[in-house]
Amino acid sequence: MTATWFRRLYFTVIALFLAAPLIVVAGVSVNSRQELTFPPVGFSAAWYAQIFTDPEWRLALIHSVTLAVCSAAIAVAIALPLAWFL
Repeated sequence: MTATWFRRLYFTVIALFLAAPLIVVAGVSVNSRQELTFPPVGFSAAWYAQIFTDPEWRLALIHSVTLAVCSAAIAVAIALPLAWFL
């Protein structure tokens, strides 16, 4: 029982350690100021609106999504035949 408790505690600490940067980025992304401050001062979704309204951000978003889709397609094209023969 002690080993199970220790294992759960260990994995919980590791999960929190890995999730901490995501929590900080999520908090900073809704900051009303233009500076990177944590904890955020105020709440604003203006930065998310800017992704879709600013042409440069929109182009970057399109390139990122295109790259992600192509990478996933290549990964599936390589992994599927390999998995089939295993």
